[in-house]
Amino acid sequence: MRIIAGDMRGRVFLAPKTDKTRPTLDQVRESLFNILRERIDEETTVLDLFAGSGALAFEALSRGAGFAVLCDSGREAVKTLRQNIASLRLEDKTELYAIPYEAALQRMTKRFSLVFLDPPYELCDYEKMLSLLRETGRLEEGALIAVERSVRHPLVLPCGFELLDERKYRDTVISFVTPCKTTDEKE
Repeated sequence: MRIIAGDMRGRVFLAPKTDKTRPTLDQVRESLFNILRERIDEETTVLDLFAGSGALAFEALSRGAGFAVLCDSGREAVKTLRQNIASLRLEDKTELYAIPYEAALQRMTKRFSLVFLDPPYELCDYEKMLSLLRETGRLEEGALIAVERSVRHPLVLPCGFELLDERKYRDTVISFVTPCKTTDEKE
């Protein structure tokens, strides 16, 4: 795998040697980051909640994001993430949680302006994942969440979230979601 654009363009990194990880295809990743171009700068704090290889977090960092938190509980994925972070020399710009996402969200202290939610397709309870992001206080005001899912898995949004846009790439859909302002926040 390789980084498509930015400061680390062309740098190669590893994918986990397991069938439980489904890396985002280069074409989809390139399209996703073309859409996100205006939202990524040195103030952007990224959460890659089901990081796998770390491709989405690394691409965001290469394109100027300030910091990325990566989370994965798969043994092979965690081993690969550690290798990739070291080989890309990103130790000072990343933090890794090698535990299930529910526990990671409880332990994290950062808030995020950009979240990549790309779980294994069999874990398609997006409603629960989005609710936990909000309940644990991980989302900055106006945060954008990019949910990558199969066309076969519908996206059910919990109360307090709105769908901004969706893009379809063969059997993959990327849904762009943001938390709605609560009544208290609007006043």
